Amino acid sequence: MKEIVLTKNYIFYGIAIFLLFLLKFWYKNTSADDVGFLLKPVDEFISLITNSNSIFTKETGYFHKKLNIYIDKSCSGFNLWIIATMLFIFQFVTFLKKDLNKILAIIFSFFIGYIFTIIVNTFRIYTAIIFKNISIFEANSKFTHEFIGAIINLTFLILAYTFIQKIINKNNYEKFASSKMEFNN
Repeated sequence: MKEIVLTKNYIFYGIAIFLLFLLKFWYKNTSADDVGFLLKPVDEFISLITNSNSIFTKETGYFHKKLNIYIDKSCSGFNLWIIATMLFIFQFVTFLKKDLNKILAIIFSFFIGYIFTIIVNTFRIYTAIIFKNISIFEANSKFTHEFIGAIINLTFLILAYTFIQKIINKNNYEKFASSKMEFNN
């Protein structure tokens, strides 16, 4: 019986991977304007946090004169969105039993991955702004920027994975405990 469930899950994993490859292929030829659904909310949060206004252009994205930074296509967090969405899909689909719930979980994972990406990306960009203003990091600003991004993204992905696993394990334990109590009665 377990074999059948795993086979069914592979179908859902395959569908999710296919959709994400389509998105990745689409992203390859996009502009800052095309990924505005990721850039705009992050820019608004950064503007709010730093009290800095931005100017948007389709080619370059959001420019903050006060901060002397661009929030452009490379800052969109698109790859983080893809990775986070896959993380959520794999965890939810593995845990759920009904096919309809797995389909809903895939859709839900895109939305949760999006929210997750906006939050993490805002935190990442704000942290990079703080480090940009510290003189010891100016010499290797590109390395520092990429290092901060990798550490923050990885940390938040690990935290998300751990959080979801705790919820899944708690639910499994409660189901096991209640079924054991019913068996004893």
